Amino acid sequence: MSRALSSTFSSLSSPDNLEGPHQEMGLNLFEMFSPSIDKVNAKLTQLSKSSVNESENIAGHIFAAGGKRTRPVLCMVGTLLAGGEITDDVITLAATIECIHTATLLHDDVIDNGQVRRGRKTPRYIWGNRPSILVGDYLIAHSLSHLLNTDNLNLMKLVTSLSKDVIVGELEQQYVTGAIPESEAGIVRVIELKTARMFEMALGGGALLAGAAPEVQKALSQCGKYIGLSFQLLDDLLDYIGDPKILEKKPGKDFQEQVCTLPMFYAYEGALKNNDKNALAFWRRTMIMGDQASDDFKKAVQYLNDYQAIETCHAKAREFTDLAIKLLDVLPDSDLKAALISFTRQALARMR
Repeated sequence: MSRALSSTFSSLSSPDNLEGPHQEMGLNLFEMFSPSIDKVNAKLTQLSKSSVNESENIAGHIFAAGGKRTRPVLCMVGTLLAGGEITDDVITLAATIECIHTATLLHDDVIDNGQVRRGRKTPRYIWGNRPSILVGDYLIAHSLSHLLNTDNLNLMKLVTSLSKDVIVGELEQQYVTGAIPESEAGIVRVIELKTARMFEMALGGGALLAGAAPEVQKALSQCGKYIGLSFQLLDDLLDYIGDPKILEKKPGKDFQEQVCTLPMFYAYEGALKNNDKNALAFWRRTMIMGDQASDDFKKAVQYLNDYQAIETCHAKAREFTDLAIKLLDVLPDSDLKAALISFTRQALARMR
């Protein structure tokens, strides 16, 4: 680990910085990787280049929308925790993961008829559906071709396999939209495939590039999975109870699109257990039949409160977070490990 990073980690682990609900630790984790994030952004610009100007404009538009580059940062964290260094190959992997993630956003906006993302008009809204889909495809293909330069067959197997899972997750969600699954396991599976696999790819892939022992690489991969599950559960909950000014979008998107997420499922499950015929009829009308009135979203939020769905989501997120942190026991204590643990707990702090 470089002397500069070591110094940063030491300051992060001081008692003053560890007080409170860990809200600052996540920000510090991003701040200390700022120079490397700049390299990732430069790589993203390179991967966006195309012989078609419109393609570059679309990719540039969505990359310029920002985002903290969570997945690239976790990729670099995985490398350092496994004893490696931030090499060009690590930057390439980090950028590839961000390209795949960005491609899923382009595709999601087409599927969901999205108009705004991160406070900006979506590419599909500006350029149309067809260019957005094709640019997403291009980003995946171009970034994977660059990943071949790492000359690491095991890494290519990992990234292509997990990328396939992300697409399978999107397909599975499409087939359950407008339906209420029989158990939470089906919903968790979609989250695991669509979202958690990207976090798994980041931490686990970074460790693999560092030449980590199999048990370390596996532990970091699984840690990434549980971090991803917790983060997505938070996003799904915020879509019901979040502040529009903070979200930079109106809540209720999943409800309006008849997507059954865990908050809604827990409310429905509570109504089943209590034989609440009014609530059950409400959920079947709005989520299965798609018959929604203007005030139905407020009623949905009320049912979440009535049946403690919000508290159940909190408990489930804590379970995922605890599992993620427990997996880090395979690693010796370090400032970077402490920073990752605090970052992982940050999601729970935002839920309060």
